[in-house]
Amino acid sequence: MEKKASSRIPEQRQDIGYYLSNISHSIQQYFNRLYDQHGITYPQSRLLTYLYKKEELAQNGEPSNVNQRELERALGIKASSVSSLVRNLEAKGFIKSERIESDTRNKRILLTEKAYEIDAVIDRAVNQTEEALTKNMSEEDVATLLGLLRVLMDNAKALSNDQE
Repeated sequence: MEKKASSRIPEQRQDIGYYLSNISHSIQQYFNRLYDQHGITYPQSRLLTYLYKKEELAQNGEPSNVNQRELERALGIKASSVSSLVRNLEAKGFIKSERIESDTRNKRILLTEKAYEIDAVIDRAVNQTEEALTKNMSEEDVATLLGLLRVLMDNAKALSNDQE
């Protein structure tokens, strides 16, 4: 007896990349819904979060000297993407850029009062998302998952560096 060809579309291969891509996409969509009423996107919130952390670490209330090149490295995104994020956040009043006295070609990126007003919103969204993602997991499960994700991230960075 001859097998009939199935008209059903074969399922996509479900490998690690498939799961990570779908998880990432779902998380970004969720964050974008949470942030929409505040006028920011998930990638913009990542940039703001990095700046919040750098400001916390700055000495004696001095502004941090975060520039676009540092943001590229820290966020793992291209210069053009950082430029776009900075331009959009600046237009919305969340950040400002100013020349660094010692290097006039370089600009420092600073948070504005408006950015500090949504710090708690971003923090709450991150905590809420972490809780939802780790529901039904023990603390040990979460610790194991985070360790494995760090290894995956390092391996993925090595892969991308091999291509250069």
